[in-house]
Amino acid sequence: MSIAVLTQVADEARRLAIAGSQLAKGDFRLQKLVPPLKAAGTKAPVFATVAECAEAVISASEKESAAALLELSTLVGAVLYTQGTTGADGRIADLKNKDLGIHSTRATARVLAPLVEALTTSGSGRLETIRDAHQRGAFQDLRLVQPALKALDDVYPEIGELVADEILPIYGGGIYTAVRDDFDLKGKVGHARRLRLLHKIDPASTRNIVLKAFESGSKEVKVAAIACLGNSDDDLPILKEQASAKNKEVRAAAYEALATTGSAEGAELIKTALVGNDIDQAICAVRRNPSASLRTFLIDESCARFDALIAGEVGKKDADAELNRLHKFVQCISGSTDPKAVKLLRKIVEQKDEFETSLKQAGISRLKTEGLFAGVIYALLHSGDTASRKLLADLALAPDCTDFEGLNACIAAIFLTCKPPEAFEKLSGWLVPPATDRTGRANKTESNRRAKSSTLEEFFQALCTNRRYFGYRLNASIEEFGKITLDRGWLELAISLKNDELIVAIALHFGKTEQATIALLDVLDRASTEHEQECVLNAMFTLNMAEATDKLIEAINQRARNAKGKRSYGYYDLLRLVEAVPQAEKKRIEELIPTLPDDIADAVSSYLV
Repeated sequence: MSIAVLTQVADEARRLAIAGSQLAKGDFRLQKLVPPLKAAGTKAPVFATVAECAEAVISASEKESAAALLELSTLVGAVLYTQGTTGADGRIADLKNKDLGIHSTRATARVLAPLVEALTTSGSGRLETIRDAHQRGAFQDLRLVQPALKALDDVYPEIGELVADEILPIYGGGIYTAVRDDFDLKGKVGHARRLRLLHKIDPASTRNIVLKAFESGSKEVKVAAIACLGNSDDDLPILKEQASAKNKEVRAAAYEALATTGSAEGAELIKTALVGNDIDQAICAVRRNPSASLRTFLIDESCARFDALIAGEVGKKDADAELNRLHKFVQCISGSTDPKAVKLLRKIVEQKDEFETSLKQAGISRLKTEGLFAGVIYALLHSGDTASRKLLADLALAPDCTDFEGLNACIAAIFLTCKPPEAFEKLSGWLVPPATDRTGRANKTESNRRAKSSTLEEFFQALCTNRRYFGYRLNASIEEFGKITLDRGWLELAISLKNDELIVAIALHFGKTEQATIALLDVLDRASTEHEQECVLNAMFTLNMAEATDKLIEAINQRARNAKGKRSYGYYDLLRLVEAVPQAEKKRIEELIPTLPDDIADAVSSYLV
């Protein structure tokens, strides 16, 4: 029996249904199918019945056409359904697939909407939204793959780099084909990111693409291709050649790749660059891939350069460059536990005055040495050497301690080497009330007091909330930093000084107490900016304060009244606190939604799920 004819009849019936049954009368397409149907009907009576229905449609009046067409469509559909087949001939085999290792976040579209908007639009405030979502594991949802791929071309470099380096790699080989198909050898920065991403996901499969990009890619893509080389012995001659290229970015990429090869010849090229004019291009490669031989080389070179500078053996013409080189070398050996490195770092601190005198004679201002000493102090703190930390603690208590940009590291050394009451006794005198009069010029003594107080406040911010950059630096290298315990006198002192930021930070450190609750409510009443308000509310939810939900509702209503066309991620820091509302009080937030502007209502709803 000819199923093909029935299929054609079904297609024509569908066409006529769309066009209108009143146009079916005399339809020549359907009429051509009647003879084959009748021929098939000699063997299978059902085909003769279909032919009769088709003729009824062709000859029906406008009034009867709809019923006739419906009868034909129903009959043909029923026959095709009974005669259909499933499956296919051939051998059954497993399909090739890639395990993304992704688990559904079970998030609604409303939850993802602000994140998709941040990934696919422009404007400020998006980076924090994306970074926080990544930290919370929101990108485990496959619906975010395409928006994230689009973000590779984001005009804001930090977003493009974050997506390429940290977010998209979590999808693994599953996105390899999509990234490869969208890659353009002649593209700009976004396509350079795509090439690095491809190489990170599957270096072997990307090998030919990398070589082709090196040969004929755009400037940005070629630089990315060079940085991807180094996995094969055949790459060494190429990298050696590119290390002497005219373009600085090309040379930097070549040194980065040479550092990953682990070859002795590559290490020698990098050493030559470090002591020559290419230090700025080579130093980043050493920081990312500090091999044992390169680290030993840096320690030896640092010792030699410090001795030459302090002895006045470097001429005025070269002193500035040599100081800069020493500073960069010290940054590279930061965190080293090598006794020779620790000895050098301590020597620089202990001979600070003598060193500054020698540099002054060479025409180097004291201000330029502060960056070096700050780097040395951080390196000593990270070394874990007890004697070095005691040295830093003594530096913090010295009268001229404000000379150090690394003062917060010296403060950390006090808390790491002293018991809480002892640290409070030594440092509590540093805190002063927040400045209210910014007019005029403060005297040197007052400036020093303010500098000490400000640095100590920043240290507490890092210790208790981890929001400041220098706090991140400390946390990244010192596990004990998160275990520091403060004396309870610090909260009382902050309250007496009405230092709102400090009150919030220290309250978080001590947890939910009656004193902390009263203090935070007072700070919230005094908050003069949206950021201050958000910080206090965040602390209140963190401490599970009963008043937190009431205060959040008040803040949302206030923002809604002041809304001026801000996008949903413009309220991100405030609205994400909705997630922290206890389940028993979520209904209060639901009742609030109908009273809010549409964009804010949608954003609030997304955080209720």
